[in-house]
Amino acid sequence: MIRKLWIRFLLLYLAVVFLAICAASLYSHYRLRSHIVHLLEEDLYRTARTLAAVLDLSGDEAALDDLCRRLKEQSGYRVTLIDRDGTVLGDSDRDAYSMEHQLYRPEVHSALEEGAGSAIRYSHTLGYPMLYGAIGAHSGQSSYFLRLSVPLEGGFAQLSTIRSNIVQGSLLAFLAAIPVLFLLSRRMSRRIERVTTFVQAARKGDLGRRLYVGSRDELGVREKELDEVAEEMSGQR
Repeated sequence: MIRKLWIRFLLLYLAVVFLAICAASLYSHYRLRSHIVHLLEEDLYRTARTLAAVLDLSGDEAALDDLCRRLKEQSGYRVTLIDRDGTVLGDSDRDAYSMEHQLYRPEVHSALEEGAGSAIRYSHTLGYPMLYGAIGAHSGQSSYFLRLSVPLEGGFAQLSTIRSNIVQGSLLAFLAAIPVLFLLSRRMSRRIERVTTFVQAARKGDLGRRLYVGSRDELGVREKELDEVAEEMSGQR
């Protein structure tokens, strides 16, 4: 049983290291995903405010779809103009008249309440997840919402590449740790074998053995105490 103790130590060490690496990888993935979304969100807001500062909606409302298309070409984002009552005034990807009421979309509702808002959701219109950012804006005497959106596929594709690199690095770290954990397991196993042999010899009356402790950990303290007990018992003979 003692001879196989090092295997049990090794498996325990490997399990702990593996779980730690998995937890670190999952945490890194979560933090990177949040960071990428945050960067995109900040860029959406910044671009929306820049566009809102120069937009003039006093012209023909029928031309707003074309205006949104030109803005998309310049910004790279899908552009939607929404009236304060939620009616779509113009959109770069679809005809405004074919789009449903938008006032209770999370990002528009937040823009109504707080001046700006964002949301991630699956776009059934386009067929993939999108990040939406909306702000309240003014043109002359009228007010409206300017919403920009961007597919998350590009950002998440970068995240997948980073995650793959993290997994590969974690695997290499795990493999590199195996020899170290093997040596630690063998060392711990040998120390316990020495203590076991010492105790068995003492039970048979052989009090001349010593463990000669060199470590100050908890096991080293117990080894030192065993040496002291053996020394006292030898002196009483």
